[in-house]
Amino acid sequence: MVRKLAERRVFLMRAEVLSAMVSVGCSCSRNESSIIPLRLTTNISELADMSRDLPVLLTRDRPLTLQAKLFRGLSDYSRLSILQALRAGPLTVGEIVAATGLSQPNASNHLRCLSDCCLVTGEQRGRFVQYRLSDPRIARLLAMADEVLAGAAQGLDDCRNYLG
Repeated sequence: MVRKLAERRVFLMRAEVLSAMVSVGCSCSRNESSIIPLRLTTNISELADMSRDLPVLLTRDRPLTLQAKLFRGLSDYSRLSILQALRAGPLTVGEIVAATGLSQPNASNHLRCLSDCCLVTGEQRGRFVQYRLSDPRIARLLAMADEVLAGAAQGLDDCRNYLG
């Protein structure tokens, strides 16, 4: 009886840990997103400790996880070109396509991703939706990236670690 209760407790703790998996990456980029599971173990005392510390484990790295998600969203050329185009002001999908050279379906998919991640917002204007940056700080972030590239990161062109 005691063994069955212990096995049931292990099963329930594993279920808790599995339900607390952390997703990283943009939700609409299935091929880019990855799931990082917390390590599973069969040692009951370790599981009890992990179960008790789970909220701390999940919140301790939350700011870094969110920053990683933000920069991962910005690292895609298509999404970055859309954000750069929207720096000038609100645009429709057709105007974004003209400004970026992306196909309409590709631009729409990336706009959905950027919207899901709250980086852009869309507002219905008659038959069209006008998209804009959701926060003016996004435009400032892109401007600061331009400044960094003009100054300190001049050698980035020669960098072999991140090939575009």
